[in-house]
Amino acid sequence: QWANDYKNFHFHPILEAKLNGTADSWQGRAGWIYEVIHEDFSDLKDIQMYACGSPNMIHGTLDQLEKLGLSEANMHSDVFSYAPREKK
Repeated sequence: QWANDYKNFHFHPILEAKLNGTADSWQGRAGWIYEVIHEDFSDLKDIQMYACGSPNMIHGTLDQLEKLGLSEANMHSDVFSYAPREKK
């Protein structure tokens, strides 16, 4: 509904499960989220991203998308509160 109501809102559903054949009926995008995002975007510095998943998925996705300009400040996830990571 938000995508219909707001021109600046975009929803991109991506299913990882297709990689191991568990969602054969899925007709949408599939793969590692950061790979699909790399296919669609070249600059994420002004993007606000909301993500959910395991701590490893969230932190790993951020690591990959920082290459396109996504900052931790612009990536929103409850993982950052309950499973913070110490950067080296």
